[in-house]
Amino acid sequence: MKKWKQWIKSIYDTEKYKNKYILTGSSRMDTFKKTGDSLAGRNFSIRLLPFSIKELGETKNPKIMSDMLKLGSFPEPLLSGSERKARLWRKSHTDIILRQDLIELESIRDLISIELLVELLQKELGNKL
Repeated sequence: MKKWKQWIKSIYDTEKYKNKYILTGSSRMDTFKKTGDSLAGRNFSIRLLPFSIKELGETKNPKIMSDMLKLGSFPEPLLSGSERKARLWRKSHTDIILRQDLIELESIRDLISIELLVELLQKELGNKL
């Protein structure tokens, strides 16, 4: 949404604490903090991380370990229980990072090379580069 910060600020400032809002978004919020128009005094940030094995309650349960290795530990793919949905989620997540965040923040022109680099890095996970 264009000019979302100004919109939220105007609602917050005119309603004077009558309502509370939860705004969700990507890690780009950190970047928006650096771009002048802040929400200082109007927001509190919470970082939501992937599930840990301990949070799922069974540290020695092989099914949970297997699911986390196959599906990942982010809530959406893990709770779906579907490898197909997990692949779609990862693809979508990667596309958002590459096509929105990276391009907007760094003026990247050669997106195909960046996508290839990400693919190669994924295949080499755990190996020396």
